[in-house]
Amino acid sequence: MRIAMEIELKDIPGQLLGALGPIADLGGNIISIAHQRDRRTPRGTIPIKITIELPEKHLDELIARWHERGITVMQKGEERLKESVFLILIGHIVHTDLKSTIDAVDSTGFAEVVDL
Repeated sequence: MRIAMEIELKDIPGQLLGALGPIADLGGNIISIAHQRDRRTPRGTIPIKITIELPEKHLDELIARWHERGITVMQKGEERLKESVFLILIGHIVHTDLKSTIDAVDSTGFAEVVDL
């Protein structure tokens, strides 16, 4: 089965390797991984988005192994959705430098400016 998950790792050497090892041990395969070390959660951990292929019978075992290693699973099995939103900015913001506004939107991790 293919599953997308978000996990959180402590920012110490070997954490990413420790998260990936159990996937291979259980016969899984990594499809994609996004590791953004410069982004932190409010808990001070690093969010990792990972998509794997793993026999369904091993999913609970993988999560248990991660838990033993202090790895937090924030989301599992989420369906990835893409949504486009168009905004028209009116007022003083148009007359000022938009860079700070664009940076603020991009820094949330929930949205991004892709075209102006």
